[in-house]
Amino acid sequence: MPSALGLVVAILDLIPLAGATIAAILIGTVAFIHSIVAGIVVVVFFIVYQQIENHFLQPVVYGRTVQLSPLIVLISVLIAPNWRAFSARSGRFLSPGRSRF
Repeated sequence: MPSALGLVVAILDLIPLAGATIAAILIGTVAFIHSIVAGIVVVVFFIVYQQIENHFLQPVVYGRTVQLSPLIVLISVLIAPNWRAFSARSGRFLSPGRSRF
């Protein structure tokens, strides 16, 4: 059973942005069915895992890939969604096929 659950997590973790969260919900539910303590441990593990992956591993890997500092990559990842929302509110958002001129 643990091997099958690990395989589910591995497959779902390949889905960008939502895969690990879906896996955490599924595995957390199975753990809570087993026992309350196991459910709490699994949920805490997934939260810590996500925080380490999102705030340490991804910036380091992305930084090495594009040859930038991990700090610059982390800052750009945090700013990019806010910048797009700002551009959309200010009327400066352009569709990919349109140019300004």
